[in-house]
Amino acid sequence: MCTERDALVEAIETMSDRGNLLVVYEPQNAIHRLTKQIKVRSSRLSRESLRKSSHG
Repeated sequence: MCTERDALVEAIETMSDRGNLLVVYEPQNAIHRLTKQIKVRSSRLSRESLRKSSHG
């Protein structure tokens, strides 16, 4: 997702219930759009992973 939007992930921190990203992103771009897209994609991937693990 970040490479598609020309954003660079500088750091990743994960916890049991959430994750944090430090992202370098051009100031003229709206960070709220990138944030929303990351949340949507990560949520979808998490749901797919849980579905596979519960059926496999």
